[in-house]
Amino acid sequence: PEGELAELEEILQGRYCPEQRFLLECQVMREGACVHRTTAFNDIVLRGGDQLRILEFETRIDGSFVNRQRADGVIISTPSGSTAYALSNGGPILHPAQESILMLPICPHTLSSRPLVTTNKSRIDIQLCDQNNAQVVADGHVYFDVQAQDRIAVVAKQQRITLLHPADYDFFELLRVKLNWG
Repeated sequence: PEGELAELEEILQGRYCPEQRFLLECQVMREGACVHRTTAFNDIVLRGGDQLRILEFETRIDGSFVNRQRADGVIISTPSGSTAYALSNGGPILHPAQESILMLPICPHTLSSRPLVTTNKSRIDIQLCDQNNAQVVADGHVYFDVQAQDRIAVVAKQQRITLLHPADYDFFELLRVKLNWG
C-alpha cells in the first residue's frame, strides 16, 4: 500500500505515462432490433448461462464466414483482456499497444479450433444456431440473456480510455510479477 500511495502521489503531481487503449462495444440484435448494448474493457463472453451446456454458433468477421462450432462459449478480448479470462483459457498474451481483437473458444468440441487474432477495425458477428439460451457477459459484471437466433455484434468502440501509469511503468515487469516469471 505504501508504494501504491507513492505512485498515486507521483501521478497526481503530473509524473505519469499515459496510455490509450480501446474498448469493445457489444450489441445484441433480435429480429433486426438492438435489445442490449454494452461496453467492455477486457472482454465480451458468450457462454451457456447458469447451466453447463454446449453452444452451437456461427462466427463471421467483416461479413465473411469463419466457422460454425460447438463449444462452451467464446471469449472476445482486447489486448488488456488477453491477460485476464482469455489467458486462463490458454489464449496468447497481446501487448496492450496492439490494435487487435482476440477471439478464443471456451472448451471447443474439436481439436482444430484455435484462438484467432484479428484487427480492431473488424466487426465480429456471432449467431446462436441451436435452441439453447445463453448469456453475453461484459467484463464479468454485466450479464444479458440471449435467445436462439440472436446475433451478437462486437466492434472496437470509437471512444478510447486513457490509463495513467507511474512514470517507470514497464508492461513486461508487470507480467513477470503477475505470472511469477523468473
